[in-house]
Amino acid sequence: EPTPDLDTLTDDELRPMVRSRILDRGTLPDTVWQPSAREIVGDLVETLCVDFPDHVMTPKESEFTSRGGALGPWLDAGRLNLRDEMRVTALEHEAVTPPDGTGWFDVVMSESVYTASFAIFLTEVMGRVGRQEQGRGVLVAVPFRHQIAFRVIDDDTGDLPSALHHLFQFALAGYADAPGGITPHVFWVRDGSWRQITRLDGDRATIQVDEELAGLLGLTEE
Repeated sequence: EPTPDLDTLTDDELRPMVRSRILDRGTLPDTVWQPSAREIVGDLVETLCVDFPDHVMTPKESEFTSRGGALGPWLDAGRLNLRDEMRVTALEHEAVTPPDGTGWFDVVMSESVYTASFAIFLTEVMGRVGRQEQGRGVLVAVPFRHQIAFRVIDDDTGDLPSALHHLFQFALAGYADAPGGITPHVFWVRDGSWRQITRLDGDRATIQVDEELAGLLGLTEE
């Protein structure tokens, strides 16, 4: 199936079609496909794609810069269009309580293939479902393109370690089973900064929290 030729589109036609999108760097064709892709954390990057009616394309960065201008305005347009899409997308929200009754977390879903990418605007997504960051950050997973799972780090430290554990299990399962997988990991997101707190070593899954996060989760010993 031939790749659509972006050269047939004018700048004005292309601009409303671009979207910022969260992807794993390893899913790009090569390491220099979009060399300016903003690193969110580790292999998680913010790429620039083009939204066609029946598919999404992730072009080479040069297909934007070869138009005689800088990349910056295209990146700005991608974010602007993603935010516009997030604001008009109907989000389905569920507060999930695991079978053992502890460690609830929130799941946000929609039919948009950019749902996980809405996490770029995490504060606004949380506000849409009645949640608010409380100064300690948020535990976040984006297992596949139609889903964000998260838990605000609140005062309920008795529940938070269990929530982190269940969130990781949820992300692992969603990443493994659903099409459009992004990452099986859980991140601590605070003030727009992402930190990966889970690891996979073969079949071994581990959670690694530093002293600061351990304190916020109520894991430090008196």
